[in-house]
Amino acid sequence: MVRIKSISKWQGILITIFIGLFIFLTGNEHVEAEQTVNRMKITINLDKNGTAFISENWNVSADEGSEIYKTLKLEGPQQLGNYSVSIDGKPMKRTSNWNPDASKKAKAGRYGQNGNELNWGITKYGTHNYNIKYAISNFVEQTKTKQMINWTFLEHDVEISPHDIAIRIQDQNHKFSKDNGYGIWGFGFDGQTQFNKRGQIDVNNSKALNDDNYVKILMEIPKGTYKTSYHLNKSFDSVVKDAFKGSDFNYQDYKSGKNIKNDLLDRILWVVIGALSLIGILFVIWLVLGIRNYSRYYPRMKKLQKQNEGQYSRQITANNIFELYTILSFIPGNRQKQDNNFLTAALLQLVKQGNIKQETVKEKSHFVLLQQPEKDAPEPLQALYTVLYRVEKDNIVTESALSKYLSHDSNWQELTYEFSDYSYAYCMKYSLVESSADALKTRNKKDRKAIRWAKWLLNDNHQLTEEGIKIRTQIVQLKNYLEEFSLLNERNIKEVSLWDDYMLAAAALGILDKVEEQLNKVYPEYAQESVYYNTSDHPFNYTANFSSHVAYSSTGGGGSTSSGGGGSSGGSSGGGGFR
Repeated sequence: MVRIKSISKWQGILITIFIGLFIFLTGNEHVEAEQTVNRMKITINLDKNGTAFISENWNVSADEGSEIYKTLKLEGPQQLGNYSVSIDGKPMKRTSNWNPDASKKAKAGRYGQNGNELNWGITKYGTHNYNIKYAISNFVEQTKTKQMINWTFLEHDVEISPHDIAIRIQDQNHKFSKDNGYGIWGFGFDGQTQFNKRGQIDVNNSKALNDDNYVKILMEIPKGTYKTSYHLNKSFDSVVKDAFKGSDFNYQDYKSGKNIKNDLLDRILWVVIGALSLIGILFVIWLVLGIRNYSRYYPRMKKLQKQNEGQYSRQITANNIFELYTILSFIPGNRQKQDNNFLTAALLQLVKQGNIKQETVKEKSHFVLLQQPEKDAPEPLQALYTVLYRVEKDNIVTESALSKYLSHDSNWQELTYEFSDYSYAYCMKYSLVESSADALKTRNKKDRKAIRWAKWLLNDNHQLTEEGIKIRTQIVQLKNYLEEFSLLNERNIKEVSLWDDYMLAAAALGILDKVEEQLNKVYPEYAQESVYYNTSDHPFNYTANFSSHVAYSSTGGGGSTSSGGGGSSGGSSGGGGFR
């Protein structure tokens, strides 16, 4: 069997040094990015009525496009006011009826609003500072017990995701501290959420943000602090409980008054410092050109989606989603995250086939073994069932039992190899991959350069064929469809089996929560008709959390904020992009 090799330790170190050197010498600018938010600094001032006066300073580099926009999702009685934008300290002029399709010249020096979007013209190419100011009334919410701020400052997988973000929440009439009855939690990124000595709240990332991160803040405020008109018919504890699902925070620790921050504060952040004087500028240029060439041949998912914007595929393009594992592995990104996604998909497939069922006790999910998969079931499913059988006790597989078993690298690799071997066999059968040697004989000069870099960076002697690249494009267009089908005319599709297959694809692509939310809107009856809901009210959320905790325990991690959780409620100003 052909297997995808992992990058060797020395190659990983060299790659890190080269990329770090390039970032240092080029002023920390992204090589590929033509439109990039480099830094985002947000300041929130609260008044006695719970209104937030927000100032956002964005450092943006752009050499194409005509405008930048950010989306606002306001809840209940929240309203927008005092909206203005400036560029490099110079006020821009407001346009009452903003036209997103207008030219760059028409948008230059102007800002406006298009529905739930705040829009402003790029005005000048290059790197500039944009300051966006606005107020949101009833930003503070009153629950049955306490007040709170529950806000998403940055959504995941958006073009405006910055490299660094800093948020400050302050009120000149109140000092925020734990002793004064306040609390603060951050979700979706690695960093710090803390009270400073001046009674303010500071939020900062400690690790560069990427497309998979989001920034959500939950703030606990004593009851009656602000005269807000936003009242929720739920307790603050219920909000906390929902927010902690899928996170590293422990609800029982919160209830008992213990330190509620992640106990894994000792996550190792290692930085490789190269001997800059020993590496010449010519070598850096050679490296940058090589990485650019490789990135052209193997773009990241975000770039592929941008290249295929507005194009959709409703087909999975294979007999099952597991045959596409290899194609996805050629898209640069977090490989461990892909394995986690496919573990989720495999568990859901076993549920669908009646091999296992999901049960939830005190919000902890486990699986019950029912029967072995059929002999013609995909090998990864049979392998996973075998693993579950090895760790079962009274036919019950718990998260801790599976985590303990897969914490041994050999066991984890043995399982993931089943996915890669199965998919590689399919790809070889249909000529979706070929040896690097064969590819170098038939491709043009630019492709040959990219293949050589891919061969070295991926430490693999196989590459995608032209047909494989077509399948990769179809997968990207399928992801576009799954992320946006609620915007299309898909409300008449009532085939439960079709949506069940789409949910498997969504799990493999890591967008399960987004697709489930859309599906509930266009097909509310799905939960009553799908096999996934037979034994659980939240099958997708619980299965994804189960998989992520198992993978997390297998590979380690930590931080003073949580990379997951946050709950589904609350407003947002975190979407947006470039046009």
